[in-house]
Amino acid sequence: MTCGALILRNHIKELERLTAWVQEVSAAKGLSPSEAYALRLALEEIVSNVMKYAYGPEVDLPIEVGCHQEADRLEVTIADQGPAFDPLKAEPPDIPPDAEDRKDGGLGIHLIRAIIDEIRYAREDRRNRLTLCFRLGARRLGLRCCSSS
Repeated sequence: MTCGALILRNHIKELERLTAWVQEVSAAKGLSPSEAYALRLALEEIVSNVMKYAYGPEVDLPIEVGCHQEADRLEVTIADQGPAFDPLKAEPPDIPPDAEDRKDGGLGIHLIRAIIDEIRYAREDRRNRLTLCFRLGARRLGLRCCSSS
């Protein structure tokens, strides 16, 4: 069952639309607060990386986000027209004991791997397609969302 799609422009303000879409999908599919938080965190990281690294500030290309649900599994796909990049081939980050010695960057895909049950990458029709698979009801490594109450 398809649960919606969103086409974003390459502008950082579009992350607000992405967050609203994640909230709608989360409510419609009955995601727990930790599942909704993991989904939002992963999508914000991926989409902002597409904007910053795949496209850059001068590129006016869309970022497509869509989802599909079957039983207890939710799949969310992010597609972009940037240069081919398989984040699953990225080396694990080198995390030295002293935070001051750590280089910037490289933790995003590490974080996503930790909170998503399965990640798939494909290069199709000159587009990157990253699919995030969530087993609904699965424990999310103690992730908790913030609440105003």
